[in-house]
Amino acid sequence: MKRSLKKVFALALAAAMFIGMSCLEVFAADVIETVDSNVVMAEAEIYDVIAIPRAVTRATTFTDAVITISYNESYGLHTTVETSTSKTASVIGIKNIRIQEKVWYGWNTVCTSSGLEEYNSSSFGVSVYYSGVIEGKYYRVKATHYADVDGYRELENETSGFLCAF
Repeated sequence: MKRSLKKVFALALAAAMFIGMSCLEVFAADVIETVDSNVVMAEAEIYDVIAIPRAVTRATTFTDAVITISYNESYGLHTTVETSTSKTASVIGIKNIRIQEKVWYGWNTVCTSSGLEEYNSSSFGVSVYYSGVIEGKYYRVKATHYADVDGYRELENETSGFLCAF
């Protein structure tokens, strides 16, 4: 008798537990990006990119979309962003450049640049400098590459975390 009572009690407890679990909400963790109120606005500078001839295509095809980061004590964080297409684009450029610092809750934007563009070209590059970098911290760069070769297209790009240290 005691054994069957224990089974019934255990079954009722398990059923109550399963019913109660259906009301739980689960939230996935997102990487949080914030923009600091002291964000630095940086000017982008154009530089020449050597284009490699590619096969002919009929639409906008990005052949390169590269972001490079380097750090030096004298000038801070130096970012170069390059983009190239398979054919000559009526407009090609890089916009919405964001330098972000790693913080405990995600990434904080510390420097932005609206970017630049060029006309009737198949390759393009810009440089951005950020002197407010803190040695020993991680930084990343995000940017939007865009071009119009028989149709306008955009490509989002970001680096992984880069440790500023010697």
